[in-house]
Amino acid sequence: MRSGTGSGMSRPAPDASVLHHAEARAWATHWAQRWFVGPDGRDRFRVGTTDAGWATHVEAYLLLLDVAGATSRRRLTLPSPAGWLKAHGFDRAIRAGLLRRVTDAPLAPASVAVVAEIPTPSMLGPATRVARAAHPGVAVAVADPRAARRLRREGLAPHALAVARAEERRLLTGARTGLGAAWDALRAAPPEMPLGDRDLAHAALERLGPLVRRSMPYLAPETAAIERFLDATAPAGVAIASDQHRIGRLVVAAARARGIRSVVLQHGLPQSRIGYLPVVADAVAAWSPASRDWFVDGGTAPDRVVVTGNPRADALATTSPVPSGPQHVVLALSPTAQTTNELLVRDVVASLDALPGARLTIKLHPGQGDWSFVGGIVRGANDPGRVAVLRHEPLYPLLASASVVVVHRSSVAVEAMVARRPVIVHRAGGEPTTADLELADLDLRVTERALDLAAAVDELSRSVAADAYLATRATQLERIAGPLDGRSTERIVTLVRDGILGA
Repeated sequence: MRSGTGSGMSRPAPDASVLHHAEARAWATHWAQRWFVGPDGRDRFRVGTTDAGWATHVEAYLLLLDVAGATSRRRLTLPSPAGWLKAHGFDRAIRAGLLRRVTDAPLAPASVAVVAEIPTPSMLGPATRVARAAHPGVAVAVADPRAARRLRREGLAPHALAVARAEERRLLTGARTGLGAAWDALRAAPPEMPLGDRDLAHAALERLGPLVRRSMPYLAPETAAIERFLDATAPAGVAIASDQHRIGRLVVAAARARGIRSVVLQHGLPQSRIGYLPVVADAVAAWSPASRDWFVDGGTAPDRVVVTGNPRADALATTSPVPSGPQHVVLALSPTAQTTNELLVRDVVASLDALPGARLTIKLHPGQGDWSFVGGIVRGANDPGRVAVLRHEPLYPLLASASVVVVHRSSVAVEAMVARRPVIVHRAGGEPTTADLELADLDLRVTERALDLAAAVDELSRSVAADAYLATRATQLERIAGPLDGRSTERIVTLVRDGILGA
């Protein structure tokens, strides 16, 4: 193998595990959006006026991906307590109980509403920046207690989307009746769900059962809480972090019924339809011309896609120069074939042997469940004391202290370049990288061996080489990352507050 630049380099043929991962993702993507569809083409599962299958299709995707054996070669069930709760459908009950403990902000009319559910930085960060910029004429609602805590740390007073326990019990009882009948009908005549020479319908329905019986009913109290929030605040528009996850879809429907416009914030570099398409909000605040083209190519009407820039880039654009001193390499992992991530981590850890004094921070992706293999690789390093492993810690402080950022296929590549940190793409496992796909136009530095990676890190850690690397990619970066003038958040607030969403 050899190292070099650009996307035209040869790469090793994918091994069986990588090919299986790709097949599993395709299967899970297809069935996450089909398993609940009846012979008439409509959603079998209804909670009030809500299409419950569609409202929970992202949750179903993660369960189905696990069924296909893609999230872990060793086991199907997720090892974390949160993963166990989700797999068994108890997560919404726990969340509803914790939300009732959140110190609630009083509701009053507001010009802008912001609703946040997923507490990961890529989701919550842009929503938080929009809420802060719209203050004091903003009402903020949350559907996760972790999001509430983080918003309070930012000086915001969130309203918890929860109802009283007695009302919750009543609404759950009504929802379970209709869902139970629809579930029994599906179990009596399940669809064939083939993957290769196997029909995974039985295994899939075993995993989806708790989603239907225990999680879907909570769409009823969640809807009631959202409707009360919008009735009390009556905003001109509402911004949501995702219109594909359940709370975002419920917000869009409730807002539309009240004549309130909604805009969804692009939360990452588009890599697949799940989580992004089809757009159900009235408009999507896209990062850039490249993102706009992607949404339009995916079937979104052009007048519903507004290029605003990325609110997270407003902060990144002011990142300080690379600090002097020992090299700091940040490896940003992403959910992909476990074989790929294992090879990637091994190579990056091994590259430290040729970088005396350098330290490495491995940033785990919060959306993947089983990262247990990382600890074993780190412990086997020649000098494990130079390696730190982080998961939920914020990205930006890492970028501020980083010399170089290493990725395989991650949106962090864009954020690192915006923060003026050179990015190296390291190929492992024969799986396509972000340099081959989303960021091919950036002609990113690509390596395939640990020694070549070490040499690239050593070169790009020097300020002259780093500045040249970034300067030659500035025009292409702006097409992908969007405006870097620090006004992205301001444009989104104007979009929501003034109703510039079209008729």
